[in-house]
Amino acid sequence: MGDGVRRTARRTGMPTTVPANSDAETPRVVHVIAPSPMGGAERVVRLLAGAQYRRFRSSSVVALLDPSGPEPGLVESLREAGVPTVSVRSRHRGYLTEIRQIAGVIRREDARILHCHGYRADVLGFAAARLTNAPVVSTAHGFTGGNAKNRFYERLDRWCLRRMQGVIAVSHALEEQLLGSGVPRSRLWHIPNACAVVEHRTRAEARTALGITSTATVVGWIGRMSKEKAPDVLLRAIKCLGQSEIETLLIGDGREMGPTAQLASDLGLCSRVHFAGAVPEASKLMKAFDVFVISSHTEGLPMVLLEAMGAGVPVVATAVGEIPEVLDRGRLGTLVPPGAPKRLAQAIHEALRDRAATSDRALLAQQHVADQYAIDPWVGRTLEAYEAATISYGAKPHGGEIRGPVGSA
Repeated sequence: MGDGVRRTARRTGMPTTVPANSDAETPRVVHVIAPSPMGGAERVVRLLAGAQYRRFRSSSVVALLDPSGPEPGLVESLREAGVPTVSVRSRHRGYLTEIRQIAGVIRREDARILHCHGYRADVLGFAAARLTNAPVVSTAHGFTGGNAKNRFYERLDRWCLRRMQGVIAVSHALEEQLLGSGVPRSRLWHIPNACAVVEHRTRAEARTALGITSTATVVGWIGRMSKEKAPDVLLRAIKCLGQSEIETLLIGDGREMGPTAQLASDLGLCSRVHFAGAVPEASKLMKAFDVFVISSHTEGLPMVLLEAMGAGVPVVATAVGEIPEVLDRGRLGTLVPPGAPKRLAQAIHEALRDRAATSDRALLAQQHVADQYAIDPWVGRTLEAYEAATISYGAKPHGGEIRGPVGSA
């Protein structure tokens, strides 16, 4: 594929289709991630590694885990899908051990690309790639800032990203951040996440599974309980609504669970705000909600947004990261500024008041996701990034040049 076509695909997101039966030769790729309970990055790894393995038998995953405790859902789901997955456990701050074990998997799998996800995987994977002479690509899912410790890790991550052979940004906003951090434009790819076709539970089944009555009006929220996801902003918006008949269900867990539950109590919302905790395969239960809310202060391209749209559920979301582009600047869902509970409350009220218009827009959003965020084009664009990274590193991909038909939707 010529450089001109490759640049167009990178800058405009032109689909590259890689059929399941393609005879395209692909490099062995090892994905590295330090998984939390099934968040967005985890679902990206599950989808991408799973698709690569089904089509080409060319992927495996290294999961960097805590010294003790159960394996996260990502590891279980990958193994169920047949994807070779290695759990790496080491003592606290056993970074050298983790680097050596990642390097061991690269050698054992004869990998030609290391694909990292998240700052811990980036830093340790970058060191392992240096030991094994493997090109390394990272998907940047977003930067959250936070406390001094987290900001230090993000600075270290950016140092590594500047030196990698390829960096995938899931949003245009993140792409600009990475350029500002010194990542060379020639190695930077804008590749939005994709959404798998999910067999959703019916509204009645989903409500039964979540303990929601059939007649309730329900606002849904799914995410990691962390400050950047801003569950507190949603609670303050619900307080602004002042309508006792509206119930709110938050699915997810994390370090902000305690403070968020306490805020619900302080606001007098305990009777109509419910916390479900972590729910396996929550995306299959989206139809339980009358409206789905994303209240984040910062995002890349949240997988949960694509999943809600794919389920045909109306969306109200903050205008951060790639969200405005995915929602077509408000044509496919309602956009509000981050950190604005009153604006969020107003948007939720309008979505619930005009059900016919809201439903029509949700159906358009569902078709948009099916057309623009399918798995095959996403896999194809990622293969292009691998090819470019391998060429940048001065080596040919395993088995020769990656080949795959290029076409537009």
